[in-house]
Formats: sequence, C-alpha cells, structure tokens
Amino acid sequence: MLDRLLDRLEESQWWPKDKLQEYQFGQLRPLMQHASARVPYYARLFREHDLDPDQLLSPKTWYRLPLLTRSLVQEAGSDLHSSLLPEGHTPVSRQLTSGSTGSPVESLATPVTSLFWRAMTVRDHRWHGRDFSGKLASIHYTGSGVAEPPHGLTRPDWGTATRDIGQTGLGAVLSIFSTTAEQAAWLNECNPHYLVTYPSALKALAQHCEEQGHHLTNLRNIRTFGEVLDPSVRELCRRVWNVSVADTYSTVETGFLALQCSDHEHLHVMSEDVLMEVLDDDDRPCQPGETGRVVVTTLNNYAMPLLRYDIGDYAEVGEPCPCGRGLPVLKRVLGRSRNLFVLPGGDRVWPSLELSEETDLAQLPVRQYQIVQTSQELVEAFVVAHRSLTTEEESIASRAIQRAVRHSIPVKFHYVEAIPRSPTGKYEEFRSDLRSTSESAAPPA
Repeated sequence: MLDRLLDRLEESQWWPKDKLQEYQFGQLRPLMQHASARVPYYARLFREHDLDPDQLLSPKTWYRLPLLTRSLVQEAGSDLHSSLLPEGHTPVSRQLTSGSTGSPVESLATPVTSLFWRAMTVRDHRWHGRDFSGKLASIHYTGSGVAEPPHGLTRPDWGTATRDIGQTGLGAVLSIFSTTAEQAAWLNECNPHYLVTYPSALKALAQHCEEQGHHLTNLRNIRTFGEVLDPSVRELCRRVWNVSVADTYSTVETGFLALQCSDHEHLHVMSEDVLMEVLDDDDRPCQPGETGRVVVTTLNNYAMPLLRYDIGDYAEVGEPCPCGRGLPVLKRVLGRSRNLFVLPGGDRVWPSLELSEETDLAQLPVRQYQIVQTSQELVEAFVVAHRSLTTEEESIASRAIQRAVRHSIPVKFHYVEAIPRSPTGKYEEFRSDLRSTSESAAPPA
C-alpha cells in the first residue's frame, strides 16, 4: 500500500495547479458528506449556517465554510469525532499537541493518516537524496526515561516510516532533554550520516561543535522540524560541518504540511494530503510575497475532520517553483501568533535577532536567551550566560532587541541557569504574552 501511494505521489507532485485543485475537491466530496452525516459538530454547523456541503466544493465557494479555530476545537471536544468510520480507517489512536501554551488540543489518527505520514517522510528522504543504508541520528522528545544520555538508544533501522520500503542503516535516538555537551559527545560517538532535530537544538549544537572543534566527519545532511528555522542556522551548519539543512513543516493534528524543495530553500505544500489557504487579516487569499494566517483542511482524516482549521501559524506565500513541481510554495514559515510582538498602536512585528547585525553582540558571553513581551512597554530577556552582562553589554543587547522588535522598548534582564523547553522539547526565542495574540504562555521561572 505504501509503495502504491509513493508511486502516486511521484506523479502528482508534477501536476499543474488546476489539476491539484480538482483532485483536492474530489477528495473533499466524500469527506464532507461523511462529516455532515457522522460528525456532530459539522452536522450542526451546516444546519445552523444553512450550508449544503456539495455547494462548497470549489475554490470560488469554499470560503463560505466558517473557519475552525483552536478554541473551537477545544470546545467541541468529542463532537468533532466521527460516530462511525469507513472500512480501513480503524483503529483510531488519540494524540495531543505539545500544549506549550498550556492548552493542548486532542486529535485523532487513523491507519490512513499514518500511511500519509509515512509516505511524506519517505518523500522527504528521496527529495534530499538520503542514502537509506546510512546511519540516521535523531535528537527529539522521547518520553520520560527513554534514550537518555550518555548512550541514548540504538535501533536496527530508521523507524516505522521507512520500515516497509526495505532495509535501512542503523538509527540512533537521544532525548532532547540532554545538555548540548551531552548531545555533541553522543554524536561524536555514533558519527551519523544524517541528523534530525529541532532548529534551536541544532543551533546550540553547531555553536558548541564549532567552539570545541567537533567535525562529525560522516555527516551529509540535517533535517529540522517542530520550530521555525532561522536562515542563520543554515549558514552556521555550512560553516561548521559543510552540510545543508532541509526543513519540514508539520503539526500533530494535521501531519506534514510542507517539505523543503529538493532544489531550493523554500517549502512545497503537501497538497495530496491537505488543502492549505494562507489568508490575510480580511480572510482573503494571500498572493506571492504576502504573509498571512495558515488555514488547513485535512483531506484523509475521517475520524476527526479538520475543515478550514486556523492553526495559529503565519507564513509567506512564494512564487511557483522553478523546479517544475506544481505543489504550492511557502517562501517561509514565520511561526505562531504568540511569536508576534505587539507595538503601541496595535502594529505587530516578527522579531529576529541577528548576531551579525552588531559586531559587539556576537562577543557577549550568552549561551541561550528567550525574549518575552509582557506588555507594550516592556520586554524581559531571560539569559543563560557564563556571567552576568556588564551595564555596557546589557546596553548592546538592549539595542539589538529593540532593533529586532522595531521599537525603543525597555528591556529587563533575568539571568537563569536554563530556559525550559515545552513538554515535548520545543523552544521559542521570542514570545509575546499579550492578550492581543491568540495564544499565550507564562515566562520561564
């Protein structure tokens, strides 16, 4: 079954836009009928808004379906679950989002959604020319007591996603809740050909290896997931290990949303599994070069259909790709709404702290930081450093932060031993806790 799907995906990636849309709405027709008959939330939604599902199935009418927000998913609970599933869509498994905002969302997965997740994983490996006989190392969330340092966990293969396509090389796993020094020592020990991890962990790891002279002689390619990848991390990995980074975009609720192109650094939307819209503040589709909210419809999840789900992320739409694939392009994923800083007057900005912008900034003894906006007139900088910064150094850092948020806002410094990750190991360098953003979380203790 996986082989057949991979063959189909090999063909469909080259379809033009019109054929992809025709395929997507063809997939949506039975899903919408199922949702109307078997999912209480949608049966009520269609009735209350006097909507005929069959009349929504075109790009010109799809927008009439109201958006589904994270809070609505939480409020609906089991009303978003199907009362009866078609053959082949059982058994159902339950899963939670990371809940880094303190409000996790439960979603349901089926053998069909799992099949697409496996297929997209293999697509990513193939796009980036990974040799399946090589060794794959992964640093991620593993659960309590699993794959702990110093030795982690060794597997006979790369995992369930690739198990059905033939023999692979060894797999090695280390818990993300390990120190950067432990991760570097572990990588030197297993010396993998490929590495998979979060962008924030990769940045700290590359900086450590550069300082310590760890070269990882076998390393050929790195794959990132789970967080926004800053372009500076790509350059850092080229400089330290002479390897490229391939980014992915996914959520627990929806599976893979986009994979990095094999020839470029932008991402292609996985249109065979999701219908993605990028909408501006007036809910109109964004054009290439414009940034908007990511709204996703899952095409193959009959257990818990998510129709026009506003997942809380922002992305910039890209031009059609020169590679020839018809899959839509995201030039970049900017992060969740809680990463937007709110300026006096209501304007919002995406902060980005580039060390190269000020020569003195790169010389500061800072190992890790998190910048949290607690009001429109204050940001708090939580800093892990070899020592507290001097008054002059705090001034240098304050100017860089103010430049990043494009406002001369006061900065309050806190020196901490560590900045905690979310329960599933994710980390954000910038976060706004203002109520005007759609999500919030407490600053680190």
